[in-house]
Amino acid sequence: GEYPLTLILTDNDGAILTQPYILNVVGLSINVLTDSLSKFDLNEPYSDTIDFNFVGYIGTPTITGLPEVMTSEFESKSNRTVGYFSGSGHIKIIGNGKINPSLRHYDIKVFIPMDGYAQNKIHTYSLDINDAVVTESLNNVQTFSQSTIAQNENDKFNKENIIKIFIEEERKFTTIDSSLSNKLKGRILLQVENHGEAWYINPKNSKKYYMADGDEAYNIMRDLGVGITNKDLEKIKTDKNFAKKHSGKIFLQVEDKGQAYYIDFEGNGHYLKDGGEAYKIMRELGLGITNNNIRKIDIEEIK
Repeated sequence: GEYPLTLILTDNDGAILTQPYILNVVGLSINVLTDSLSKFDLNEPYSDTIDFNFVGYIGTPTITGLPEVMTSEFESKSNRTVGYFSGSGHIKIIGNGKINPSLRHYDIKVFIPMDGYAQNKIHTYSLDINDAVVTESLNNVQTFSQSTIAQNENDKFNKENIIKIFIEEERKFTTIDSSLSNKLKGRILLQVENHGEAWYINPKNSKKYYMADGDEAYNIMRDLGVGITNKDLEKIKTDKNFAKKHSGKIFLQVEDKGQAYYIDFEGNGHYLKDGGEAYKIMRELGLGITNNNIRKIDIEEIK
């Protein structure tokens, strides 16, 4: 705080001179402003900053517990104010994301020394690692042989009828309802007011694709499926929360033979071993929709 001081001088003749002063005693301090670190996405670049301010003389901070792929950079700015230093500091943490996938949590300790005094600051953070984003690379996917598709004769349409239905629905298409389209992304819809025609809403573009029979289900698997590694596929099977994040997607097992799986909205993975099975499963998982609503969703055809 502030302490008032008075200097009193007296000469041999008894003359007195007084001079008042204020002694300002400043408390040394380090105040860390950053409460937590952002999460680290596996295989993605990382950058975050720890900010703090201080009064006094600080040394170079040190950090322990960081993953090996991460480094830190320190920068500070200080000003001399009536006999003491005050300022701000920044510790930037950066990483390249190539981290050990078996570790998901790190305890980080930041030590900021106050040079020459016992006012050092130790601050602890938790660094959590998010799962890698499922890859969409389709390199080396082995496509299904048409001879493996089991056709259900009762549901089979010839190409002319498929084209006829597609043209009819395209002609009756009204105006896109973006809210409805986004809500139904990844869903299998059955046109209950017609003949139960099955449609798949592509999560990527919110458009509907007509699944007339096993052949068309096969085309959808081949053209709209996205790649997934064996590791992430195993996690789909064992981790419901992770699986639900990918509900409505069709995955192709890129590290094997391109096997296809559909993830329903309960987080269950369904193996689509061929076109006929894909068509059967998708119809079983279908959600009924009226003509009025299905015609508010944009339409596209697999070429």
